[in-house]
Amino acid sequence: MAYADNTSKTVIVVNLEFPGPTIINAVAHAVLGLIGSNNRDAWKLLAYPSPAFSSESHISEFPAIVLRAKRSSALEKLICALRDTGIPHNIFIDSMIGASAE
Repeated sequence: MAYADNTSKTVIVVNLEFPGPTIINAVAHAVLGLIGSNNRDAWKLLAYPSPAFSSESHISEFPAIVLRAKRSSALEKLICALRDTGIPHNIFIDSMIGASAE
């Protein structure tokens, strides 16, 4: 699929050392934090009505790219590079997982 509007992208990098549910939890928290720390309008949210469920969903018009890292050291290098270049980012680390997550 070719993206017509890709002036901005959300890149999500996950650590495969954790189980799937833990990764999904971390991605949700990291993306919510990133949205909360930036201008909501910058995400260009598009409304997608779902008449079958009498509801409406919102997604960004920009692509979301999901990558994987095999080691924590690769993620540490990425975080330092993002910080050094001033690219907006948010991280979720395993110490943020409390007893309630289980």
